[in-house]
Amino acid sequence: MEKGGWGYLSFTALDRINEIEFALKNKMYQSALALTLTLPDICGQVEMPSARVGARYKSWFDQYVAPLYMPKYIADIAAPQKRIIDGSVCYRLRCSYLHAGSDFIKEMEGKNAIRSEDDAAYKISYHLFLTIDEDSADGIECNTDNSTKEREYIVHINVPTLCRKVCEAARNYIQGHSNPSAFNNNIIWVFSSKKWKQDSDSFFQENE
Repeated sequence: MEKGGWGYLSFTALDRINEIEFALKNKMYQSALALTLTLPDICGQVEMPSARVGARYKSWFDQYVAPLYMPKYIADIAAPQKRIIDGSVCYRLRCSYLHAGSDFIKEMEGKNAIRSEDDAAYKISYHLFLTIDEDSADGIECNTDNSTKEREYIVHINVPTLCRKVCEAARNYIQGHSNPSAFNNNIIWVFSSKKWKQDSDSFFQENE
């Protein structure tokens, strides 16, 4: 955390990552997840400033988080080379969780990566299933009702794992960026009257 002018504290993207890690350590999973889902927004804006929000969010996630965290589909659901958690899944979670306070999604972009060959005959729905158990694995379930021709895909997401991998990718990206000033627009400034008094007292003591 860096000091600004009198009375101001600045919170950077790295401070945000530190808060996420603190929240995880103290089992504050809602807070950790909410802040985590903003990191691809911050880094994606720096990486692709002229791109649309959704496109840059998904692109950054796939490029920087994928090498750290991309578990594979269960073999009997889809081809082994397909992935469970990608930029599209994380972006859908971000939109639902931050904007509506929910983990429910009506549809999923990039759903062809999940769907099987006979899905065209069914009404498809998608649901995210969040877990916090350290030993729970990411995966996907497929529930089919042949009588009503409905099929539901349930994507399991381990919240601590997702948070830690996104934080790791974001920290590496920020610290390794060739232009640190590119993140200046992502600094949050907060005024504190207590801090103002401390700064004022310190200034006058130094100039007596």
